[in-house]
Amino acid sequence: MKRLFYLFLLSSILVSFDKSAPKVLLFIKEGSPQLEYMLTNEVGKMTEILKQSGFEVTIATISGEVLKAGSVTVKPDLKLSEVNIDEYAGFIFPCMVLDLASPEMITLVKAAVDKGKPIAAQAGSVTLLAKAGILNGKKYATNIDASTWPDFKNSIYSGRGVVQDGNIITSGVCPWIAKDTGYQDGTPKLTQTLIDIINGKSPSADEIIQKPEGQVKIDAVKEALMKAQSLFKEGKTEEASKIYTSLMESHPDNRDAVQGWIIANMKRTPTGEEEMIGQLEGLEKLYPKNTAILFFKAYVQGEYKHYDESLATTEKLITMQPDSALNWGFQGGVLASMNKYEEAISSYTRAIQLDPNQAEYIYNRGCAYCLKGDKVNALVDLGKAISLSPQVKAWAPKDADFKSLWDDEDFKKLTL
Repeated sequence: MKRLFYLFLLSSILVSFDKSAPKVLLFIKEGSPQLEYMLTNEVGKMTEILKQSGFEVTIATISGEVLKAGSVTVKPDLKLSEVNIDEYAGFIFPCMVLDLASPEMITLVKAAVDKGKPIAAQAGSVTLLAKAGILNGKKYATNIDASTWPDFKNSIYSGRGVVQDGNIITSGVCPWIAKDTGYQDGTPKLTQTLIDIINGKSPSADEIIQKPEGQVKIDAVKEALMKAQSLFKEGKTEEASKIYTSLMESHPDNRDAVQGWIIANMKRTPTGEEEMIGQLEGLEKLYPKNTAILFFKAYVQGEYKHYDESLATTEKLITMQPDSALNWGFQGGVLASMNKYEEAISSYTRAIQLDPNQAEYIYNRGCAYCLKGDKVNALVDLGKAISLSPQVKAWAPKDADFKSLWDDEDFKKLTL
């Protein structure tokens, strides 16, 4: 099954630093799902950006033991109990699972905030800040509206883009979320905002750094979304849904409105997510020009392996948005999942024409070539993808789509 990889240049995590440089503590959760992906695409990128800005990065875990995930090995500098908060100019937490909020972690976060240290947290790690109580009265970002969760009760959900409120910076989209949803990964902006705060160059405390893409009259739309979220939090689902559906009609490309409606209306049952397909079909009939509804419908259909239906939905989406590289790339992934490699190649090719610098489309087309037995074109695409994003080297030797070439000398030359 093809996935969209939002690839970043992997930098070396263990490097000798100038000890006079300001230090940032980067905490990694041991045992996180998709640990290799996080280390490669998130921790590596955070480290690279911080180093390029003159910071020393100290990596800490609870145990301090070596982390091994696939081809990636990281030796932490410290275990959590050895951290001296006064030594660090700031703290950054990549996305983690929700069970990370140990008493030791909460104590560290509270102490850092009490000392005025800036803290950046992404996706799952935002829950840590909420559990520590430091989001009370603060704006925050997460991938979903968590305002109904007890720990977020007095916080202000402000979307999934990077949000700064005082010394707290949050992001709702990590690389793992970005690759499955098409939303922009917040890692670079989150890290840079932390750097700007430390260097005294940050925007005002209430400014939302990264605004949702594709919105018209952004302030009015944002205000409406926040009102809907507040109503839902109060248990007024019907009133919230009316606002969301009004936005669906007036802003047919706005995914936040559709996602908000889904969160408010999805049944909390084992089959609730799959039943959402039918609910989205109902919305589609009411708002036939809304591309965001089609996007989520195609995504959920694909997740539940309803590939024929997902393909039909993507075709309709492409008819409405023929110049969207994301739509063509998504269609390529659906076709590849159906083993329709020739058609997948055609869709990926169109995505590449529309967005020639996105390595993931070229990489995925190379996968499709390999699966259909076309070694020459598979290696050509793999080489192009690597030239755009060298991190691809770490993926291809483990990607089953390239399994037939793992022992091939030309493949080894590209990936070693």
